[in-house]
Amino acid sequence: MSATTCMALAATLMPAAPGPAASSGCVGFGAEVAGRFSQRLPTGGVDRAFSLSRSRFELGLDREGAGARLVLAGVRSGGPDSYVGVAGESIVPQFQVAEARYRAASLALTVAAGLVDDPWVTSANASWDLRATGPGVGEAQGWLDRSDLGGAAAWTSRDRWLSVAATATTGEGLERRERNNGQDTAGLVTVRPLAGRDDRAELMELQLYGREGSRGLGAARDHRAGARLTHRSPWVAGGIEWLQSWGVQGDAMRTPRALSGWAQLTPPTLPTLAWIRLDHVDEQPGTPDTRAIRSSAGLGLGLPTNSEGSPPIRMVLGWDRETRDAAVATLSGAMSTTRADAIFIQLDLRAREAVQTFPADLDR
Repeated sequence: MSATTCMALAATLMPAAPGPAASSGCVGFGAEVAGRFSQRLPTGGVDRAFSLSRSRFELGLDREGAGARLVLAGVRSGGPDSYVGVAGESIVPQFQVAEARYRAASLALTVAAGLVDDPWVTSANASWDLRATGPGVGEAQGWLDRSDLGGAAAWTSRDRWLSVAATATTGEGLERRERNNGQDTAGLVTVRPLAGRDDRAELMELQLYGREGSRGLGAARDHRAGARLTHRSPWVAGGIEWLQSWGVQGDAMRTPRALSGWAQLTPPTLPTLAWIRLDHVDEQPGTPDTRAIRSSAGLGLGLPTNSEGSPPIRMVLGWDRETRDAAVATLSGAMSTTRADAIFIQLDLRAREAVQTFPADLDR
């Protein structure tokens, strides 16, 4: 059974259109793993290194619309800059999603509770589609968390021209418990102008996002607004997004914003891809020399396997450049902190499998 038929691994915030439940019981498994070797320039310190740029494992259960989804990711226990962690600095599993959910198929309405997806981060990963090479700009800058404790609801119209998702969460992210009495509320509206035209609903999407919230013991403001336009065809995919923040990581005075654009070339007859991406970040609008620009480009080649369709594993060669103004560089005026390049080679696996099972006994 395909993963599109079994809803076990589908994100709650991206539900299917109204229709009867596809199966009485199924289990889904998924994995995304990417190992990388990179060379950074200019040289200095540890400029050549191996890293685990992506490690994500999914398990989902669906029985007539009732189910659960777990997502585990590997993280460095001491953090990226610490030498103190669990068992040295071991890579340890972290729950990124742990949700119970229910889908009313006839209404295309899904509700979930637990550790739930952030709607903007989830939609960014789906639009960008190269998460193993780097996260979306909001997640990369640390302005948005992958998930949070709370609840979520999502609805999609019959012809998929409109989807609406909403969350109510702690606002502290997946790594911290509630710090104040204020909860975050967020909403994402997706419009598909080409819906109903020969199954081309997914070719173009316009998304609008807003979040009102607070963070930390001081309940500092932590608001977001975003817009994204994406287009996908058999050969080319691309998009542009804007994200504005009011308050970041407990600092209510920071108001950074970002503009990100990308394009991907994916020939349907060849197991190859190419991409280019540009992120422009203004850490403090209105203040001189507070910009950061990240450029990325690369090529990917799918490796031969015995499976049908697109190869689940590929080799990627990529290049990143990050340029920062002196006011936001680690050491003002130092070339190694105002501009840095990286060349990397990466082996990237992304696979999902769904299987029909005997009806699960959810009462036990």
